[in-house]
Amino acid sequence: MGSLPDVRVPDASVEDWQALLGLVAEKGWKRQYSEGGTMLPVPRAEAVLSRPADAQCPDLRVWPVGALTLDVGHTRHWILRI
Repeated sequence: MGSLPDVRVPDASVEDWQALLGLVAEKGWKRQYSEGGTMLPVPRAEAVLSRPADAQCPDLRVWPVGALTLDVGHTRHWILRI
């Protein structure tokens, strides 16, 4: 098994990302959020998107089913890794 290519989502709005976070919470999927390696509660999308450019890198890992992992990272754009 290999990994799929990254998916960049450059035009997603704050509301789009909040909808994704809401879906993760609603479904009760296992998740981990960290900034610079420090585990934290999952914030609202607006808080992540309004962070300074030099802030620690945020990372959200979601396990919707079994061994499938969805990594959501934010640099200049949000990136989905499946």
